[in-house]
Amino acid sequence: MAKRYTIIILAAFMLLANNAILAHNHRDTLGTGSRIHFVQNLGQWNSNVLFSSQMRNSALFVEQQCFTIVVRGEAPKEAPFHHSRGHKLHAYRINFAGSSPNATISGDGIGTSFDNYYIGNNPEKWKSHVPNYSNVTYSNIYPNINLHVYSAEHALKYDFEVLPGANPNDIALHYNGDVKLRIVHEDLIVNTSVGEILEVK
Repeated sequence: MAKRYTIIILAAFMLLANNAILAHNHRDTLGTGSRIHFVQNLGQWNSNVLFSSQMRNSALFVEQQCFTIVVRGEAPKEAPFHHSRGHKLHAYRINFAGSSPNATISGDGIGTSFDNYYIGNNPEKWKSHVPNYSNVTYSNIYPNINLHVYSAEHALKYDFEVLPGANPNDIALHYNGDVKLRIVHEDLIVNTSVGEILEVK
């Protein structure tokens, strides 16, 4: 009987509070101090956004073939991300080059809490009891490859699940949005105008 193997490719987002890149064990995780969960878009945002995770100094927008990440300059710990007026923001996008536009994107692990959105004066556009999920899955983002987005150890993380018969070389990430990339200690550093993001190997 043939053995079946699953390969997991992991990455974690971390926000560096300063330039001490070589202090490899002293970094602030993107999402630290936040309750990381994923809110489904039921019409409260632009239709290209499928799920969103709002954290203390950043936000993740899950789209069909990409992530959009918005990072805020340092702000008081008590100020949630959506209270960003007066703070400098930097947005960049991670495109999954060559990915399937037909991948199924779903929320998993529905939570017991929900969000309400009362935006504008038209009650027909208000959204209540919008569900929260603990993770999001892209099924077959590439042939026989799934993408999982989740929270672990107070970090926003994602991993590619490479199933039997898949080609890991299909996975290609393109970064757009006035960022500079470099490798330090085998980890990826994304330099933005408001700080540096670390993606752990």
